[in-house]
Amino acid sequence: MALIAPEVKRFIEGRDHLGWVCTVDSKGMPNVSPRFVLEIGPDWVAWGNSFTNKTFYNMGQNSSVTVGFADYDRRTGYELSGRVELIGSGELFDRVCAKVMAKGFPRANKVSVLTVTQVRNLAK
Repeated sequence: MALIAPEVKRFIEGRDHLGWVCTVDSKGMPNVSPRFVLEIGPDWVAWGNSFTNKTFYNMGQNSSVTVGFADYDRRTGYELSGRVELIGSGELFDRVCAKVMAKGFPRANKVSVLTVTQVRNLAK
């Protein structure tokens, strides 16, 4: 059974795939950064990392990640949590990189694949 329900997928796609990736560094300091989630599977989501910033480094130190999506007008949204893996090659990597560049960003140096273990409705 898919952990990411069809209505959650539609919600993410309806927000132009823009989510807020939440990470924590080795000292416990949280960080939030916008990312376009460009591929969605039954229990995973993926986004490109064109820049090696704090979020990128945090994911390398601590694979526990949450990505949030919100509709501010309707006061609703979803939070997807799990473990992230950074990949640098393969079919999924190539698809995400193509979509990153189509949005006008540099080619991703790594793609984050979040295996989702929990989906939370922010309106409840």
